[in-house]
Amino acid sequence: MIIGVSGYGATGASAVLGVIEECKGIQSYNYGTEFQLFQQPDGILDLYHYLVEDRRRLSISTAIARFKRDIRSNRGRGLQKQTGNKLDLLSYNYIDELTQATWKGRSGYEAADQRHFLDTPFFRRINNVFQRTVSRLNPTFIWPPDSKRYYSSFLKEEFISITQNYIKLVFEASGFDTSGIVLLEQLFPPTSPLSGMDFFEDARSIVVERDPRDLFVLTNHLMPHLSRFMPNRGDVNAFIAYYKGLHRSKVQDLRVRYVNYEEFVYNYDDASNELLQWLKLKSEKPRTLFVPEQSINNTLLFRNYPEIENDIRIIEKELDEFLFPFEKYENTMKIKRDIHKAFVSKPGDTKLKI
Repeated sequence: MIIGVSGYGATGASAVLGVIEECKGIQSYNYGTEFQLFQQPDGILDLYHYLVEDRRRLSISTAIARFKRDIRSNRGRGLQKQTGNKLDLLSYNYIDELTQATWKGRSGYEAADQRHFLDTPFFRRINNVFQRTVSRLNPTFIWPPDSKRYYSSFLKEEFISITQNYIKLVFEASGFDTSGIVLLEQLFPPTSPLSGMDFFEDARSIVVERDPRDLFVLTNHLMPHLSRFMPNRGDVNAFIAYYKGLHRSKVQDLRVRYVNYEEFVYNYDDASNELLQWLKLKSEKPRTLFVPEQSINNTLLFRNYPEIENDIRIIEKELDEFLFPFEKYENTMKIKRDIHKAFVSKPGDTKLKI
């Protein structure tokens, strides 16, 4: 079984990963390694869209080129090391198998991020003069030079088969037994948790959500330097629009589960038991990798920021359906923290002092 745990960024996915890792036989990467080969821009889901669903010829070439470029530049964002430095080779072999034709050429439109540096506005003016001058001597002269182009067109079943083999090889290079349970972070997109399910025989998708008030404090005040992927400059209206967009709809499917980070903090036994029963797993070492008594210090952060009280009130009005009922658990657990030492803990980090 493949288990994918995804969050929207700082929503507490690591907490749920910790709860599941407390069970026997769970295979996973080291903390912090996200498996984003599917949902990342220019990833497998984008390849699937352009090579199987869309099939626009110019977009196909761009999609393949960008997938190769991303592997070359980012090397799976940590997966290269986790696979014993085999990810790039496996990925290049994968894209070669997906490529049905290549040639040197050029289209009338090239995506900006594929352009040669000579296609920048400054050099383009120089190029035009240069090309007009040289073309008088040689009408067949081409400048800038042609680049490699790609073409492929697949049926759904063909693409899935090739991709399944690629993922199996990546897992094996990671030391995973593909017949067992593999736990991955950010495998499926939280806004579309069924996307990518077709590539696995048995998969579960878990989406982790968090109270928007604390999320606003985390991403806009405590760690804006790590939250540049979302509105993080204190603009509460931009944050609300972003949050609403991410939560526009939920998938109703037996393979998908939506959970709240705060439930595992304030109601650990019920929340963890319910999740593990759904996964048909049993915890062997509860409260060792995820410690609710410690993680409670990552909640109710908004109360420590009276200077943004107006922003919090706006969030409570606009996002009221997403608020966690902290008042229900006010007397069950205690928060012990100095706001200047507020942190985002990782599973198993029991040495961290508050």
